[in-house]
Amino acid sequence: MDPAVDRDIARIFKQYVSPDALKALADGRQDTRSLTPSLVEFILVFVRADTPEQVSELMGRIVDVGAEHGALSHDLVSSLVVLAYGTHPTQSKSSSSRTTLVEALQQQFGSDLKIVHGAVNGHYGNIGSSTRMSFSFIIPRFDVALVALGRLGFGQVEEFEP
Repeated sequence: MDPAVDRDIARIFKQYVSPDALKALADGRQDTRSLTPSLVEFILVFVRADTPEQVSELMGRIVDVGAEHGALSHDLVSSLVVLAYGTHPTQSKSSSSRTTLVEALQQQFGSDLKIVHGAVNGHYGNIGSSTRMSFSFIIPRFDVALVALGRLGFGQVEEFEP
């Protein structure tokens, strides 16, 4: 492969994986798991819509609003959008970003969403196995946050405190 292309690929990948994981990938090693402790500010957004196309469109708009507010989108699953701050070494952190994003989501999408958000000490990085690796985060009591999200009505927001 062209050395310039190799440098471009390495530059892009180092935004998402640690230098050790990048070296492991380049060396052909399968295990590239690594975790970094961090204050993780997360926003779990559950959407309501009538058709799969509407769900998809709404989730895409939520990801765009999150990106405008500096949040990293970690996953889109069924009707759940997972956004976070503090889960990437190059991500800027602002003490008001999470609450500002939650307010923006409420204003733009109103009763089509339910949101649980919070800030806890957790870890981020490459999680998984040689067959499925994901750049994500781990926080304590995530199950409790999901239960809180499930019991909310659409249009409601709750701040999670473990």
